[in-house]
Amino acid sequence: MGKDYYQILGVSKNATDDEIKSAYRKLAMKWHPDRNPKNKEEAEKMFKEIGEAYDVLKDPEKRKVFDQFGEEGLKSGGMPGGGYTFTSNGFDIFNQFFQDFGFGDEGGDSFFSFFGGGRPRGPKKPRAKEYQLPVTLEELYSGTTKKMKITREVNDGISTRQEEEILVLNIKSGWKEGTRMTYPNKGNVMPGVDPADVVFVIMQKSHNIFQRNGDDLHVKQNVPLHKALTDFSFEIVQLDGKKIKLSFDSTTHVIKPGPFVIYGKGMPNSKTGRRGDLVIDFTIIFPTTINPDVKEQIKNLKF
Repeated sequence: MGKDYYQILGVSKNATDDEIKSAYRKLAMKWHPDRNPKNKEEAEKMFKEIGEAYDVLKDPEKRKVFDQFGEEGLKSGGMPGGGYTFTSNGFDIFNQFFQDFGFGDEGGDSFFSFFGGGRPRGPKKPRAKEYQLPVTLEELYSGTTKKMKITREVNDGISTRQEEEILVLNIKSGWKEGTRMTYPNKGNVMPGVDPADVVFVIMQKSHNIFQRNGDDLHVKQNVPLHKALTDFSFEIVQLDGKKIKLSFDSTTHVIKPGPFVIYGKGMPNSKTGRRGDLVIDFTIIFPTTINPDVKEQIKNLKF
């Protein structure tokens, strides 16, 4: 079941514009987060939901679509130009309501005193719009540049239009999962507040060979038992395509299960410029059976 905006505001489906405004005013004042410091999380949720209900029902076109098709129809494409999306956190709706309308017998001063004096605080700008930015381990190893097209809504108080812009993202080598890139004032624009920011959050893609642990890179390498006891050579292709060739001669080094560290061949640190280590995790592969002749030879081995 979709949201019932009439039920949220506590009005009937035949409610007049004045009744809708009055209901919104009372509920917004009741659930304003500034008035609910001990219950802020629930208040913010309710405040946003009340704002969404008012945003739909105050607009004749949105209200008509909602009356015919409900919330799902409204948001799935019932509006000209595409489906309706509510991007506000509730504060800009609240502030715009004050700018556009009076408050009946309560008067402006008594309304503001409700919040402890002065204008209702609210945020200076809407909440930033966040995008997850998938990045490969190779790109985080060497650094890269990406171009991302974003869409933002611009509301001038009369109508809302969509604008597109291409942002250039410079990703530095060594950045980690969760690194945030903020582009000020590139988000949605609402009347009475600064434009929202746009934030890209680095999401490191999994790799089929390497695993990252901080600035260290781990790679698994299986070695047959007979190779571990004699000679074993292999190469590792690094994330920038360069190769590291390794050879083990059992007369000087017998490969054992566990980590083998190559210092300074891991991920770069974006702050210090130093590199972590490359850790080879050896696993020795034992045979499932042994030929009787080989078994006798092994018995005679002395280390």
